[in-house]
Amino acid sequence: MRKAAQGVPLDLLRVLPQGDPLRIGGHSMAGALVVPAHGPAGELQSLQLIPPDGPKMNLAGAPMTGASHIVGTGDGPLYVCEGIGAAWACWQATGHRAVVCFGWGNVSRVAAQLRQRDASARLVLVPDVGKEPDAETIARELGAAVAALPEGWPANSDVGDLAQRDGLEALAALLEAAAVPEPPAPLLTPVSVLDVHSNPSPPPRFVWDGYCPRNVVTLLGAHGGTGKSTVALMLAAAVSTGRELFGAGTDAVPVVFASLEDGAGIVRHRLAHICQCWGISPAELGALHIVDGTENPELFASEGRGPGDVTPVYAELRELVRRTGAGLVTIDNASDAYGGDEIQRRQVRAFMRSLAAIAREADAAVLLLAHVDKNTSRARKAEGGEGYSGSTAWHNSSRSRIFMSRAEDGSLTLEHQKSNHGKMRAPLALEWPGAYRRPCRRFRQWCRVSATA
Repeated sequence: MRKAAQGVPLDLLRVLPQGDPLRIGGHSMAGALVVPAHGPAGELQSLQLIPPDGPKMNLAGAPMTGASHIVGTGDGPLYVCEGIGAAWACWQATGHRAVVCFGWGNVSRVAAQLRQRDASARLVLVPDVGKEPDAETIARELGAAVAALPEGWPANSDVGDLAQRDGLEALAALLEAAAVPEPPAPLLTPVSVLDVHSNPSPPPRFVWDGYCPRNVVTLLGAHGGTGKSTVALMLAAAVSTGRELFGAGTDAVPVVFASLEDGAGIVRHRLAHICQCWGISPAELGALHIVDGTENPELFASEGRGPGDVTPVYAELRELVRRTGAGLVTIDNASDAYGGDEIQRRQVRAFMRSLAAIAREADAAVLLLAHVDKNTSRARKAEGGEGYSGSTAWHNSSRSRIFMSRAEDGSLTLEHQKSNHGKMRAPLALEWPGAYRRPCRRFRQWCRVSATA
């Protein structure tokens, strides 16, 4: 049976007489309820005045930081509340003490003081609606329980509102059911090592053999105008139809190609030439899903030096990957998709992690096209420069990196410059006869363009 409140704890409360001249912030305090606020050692620190009409006001010049007021006496649970109304309702419903913190900003401080005073006390945080996440964080730190209102209550509602609507019995049941929040999932996940032989992990898998591993991001860098967009589109056509590209096999999986730099007309024109040169009927490309994002290209945005965040366009792309079951996601290109500072490592890593999240979720390979740094662009080769532009986080966050360069005679070189999941592929020399790229015959190794070439 519920133990309801016994007696009325009014000893420390006062009411200012009608006609009292005290005014705070231009508001008359005549007839106000005066609630004493005590410091950690029990000393009177401040006062809160609650007039019949108007807002609660604190005594000027007497800060409330760390101050509290206890409603009731005795042992048992301590209900930690934001205001006097909620604390009063908790005491009425249970007969146990309730602590007024005079605002949510004081709750963590007061609760810590209570825990320091009694390490074994049962502390129950009773947050207003909207403060539940903060309450859970504080509760985890202090080993306290949380009694939150059920869903559906308006913002800033408190347990006093519950008591008025549903009665003290309902409030007592809510407080009795208060529980210590579950600890959060560990940020560092333990890895099993004792069974690496008896329960081996599968080896890395590639959508484009050796070049594009699943579950991670591959970076394809080149100077503007080198043809990386066309090569990426060739890869998309090859993967969606299960053909080889440059002698390397592919998995036949659906492909999402997000063109953020070139509009639909240019992409369709290039694809038509690829189909014509390879002898592919466009009807075979049902697994290739191309979207034009030139009007809304940013997948990630950041202001200043902040961490940045993904955009609604990113969410739409992620949903498209889910819906199509894509095994290859190509993003053309980083300069359009990334709305941050390319030399800010924190922002770059956050963007790359957001792409890796798509890769892991879909068990897909993500291919991100990118422009190269200025030195590499001027030299038209990777020597003395890098196959990417900006922070080293572009290189470090990608698990495979490919670089394309064009020589003075127009011939192209495709270099595999980084591979965390396997051996790097040998460099390829490519030539550009007309509308699509074919491996150069000068190389002893013949690299086929398609399975039928």
